[in-house]
Amino acid sequence: MTYPILFRRKVLSVREKENLSIAQVAKRLDVGVASVMRWIKTP
Repeated sequence: MTYPILFRRKVLSVREKENLSIAQVAKRLDVGVASVMRWIKTP
């Protein structure tokens, strides 16, 4: 599944603002851990 760029940015923003781990933000926003890891490397 391809997520819109705005959603990807939101995930990364929430992670940074709330100081969450990758697993925590993935669970909260219902996305895969691997997806979040990939977005961190290439937003």
